[in-house]
Amino acid sequence: MGGIFISYRRGGHIDVVSSLGDRLAEYFGCDQVFLDISSIRLGARFPDVLKERLHDSEVVLAVIHAQWFTECNANGIRRLDDKEDWVRQELEIALQADKKIIPILLDEVPTPGADELPESIRDVSTRQAHRIRAGSRDSDIEELISQVHNDVAPL
Repeated sequence: MGGIFISYRRGGHIDVVSSLGDRLAEYFGCDQVFLDISSIRLGARFPDVLKERLHDSEVVLAVIHAQWFTECNANGIRRLDDKEDWVRQELEIALQADKKIIPILLDEVPTPGADELPESIRDVSTRQAHRIRAGSRDSDIEELISQVHNDVAPL
């Protein structure tokens, strides 16, 4: 199947993630874009589906929003430091499988520094990022498509 896997945290930025997923699906085809809210069937074991689609993808887009670095779980542990956190696991799987990872920085979020990330996903800090800003969302997404087009063929 291949294509693009969108890794993100749920939250107040879901409109950007949805716009990104919709535009990518429009350009590359629905089967080429994995976004969990629209790509996992009810009743499916989501851990299995996530792992399968990650291994099958050519490109992983890691959407990084303002609280991505600091958000904590119910136990007060930073989510990125929790080995059970799905965003962390998705990035670990992508790195182990040597996938192309593109950090997608929302608005003015800084590029992740190596010291801000757990050892298992530190390499994400070395990846060239792409920024999507509220004031230029559509053109920023179009620019991303022009770059990803070299890695994922439209259906």
